[in-house]
Amino acid sequence: MPRAAFDHLQLAYSRLRVAAGRGKGRGRMLPDYLLIGAAKSGTTSLQAWLADHPFVLPATMKEVHYFDYYYYFGEDWYRVHFPAAAARSAFER
Repeated sequence: MPRAAFDHLQLAYSRLRVAAGRGKGRGRMLPDYLLIGAAKSGTTSLQAWLADHPFVLPATMKEVHYFDYYYYFGEDWYRVHFPAAAARSAFER
């Protein structure tokens, strides 16, 4: 199946799940911070240092590329890449 057709079907399926209230990103947090920088500017090192802190839960992948490549997949797709909201409650007292 061509990549464009696959992406279209995946997007349609994802929108149906969200409309039914069963999106994959349900119960996931949005990030509290974003690192934006040019190539070779130290953003990877900064992310590694932040991720070492016990109160920081990083994304599941280093670069999600939501705002430049995958925006059309929607917010539900974006949320899948972040920790569950229940993980935040472990830090709150």
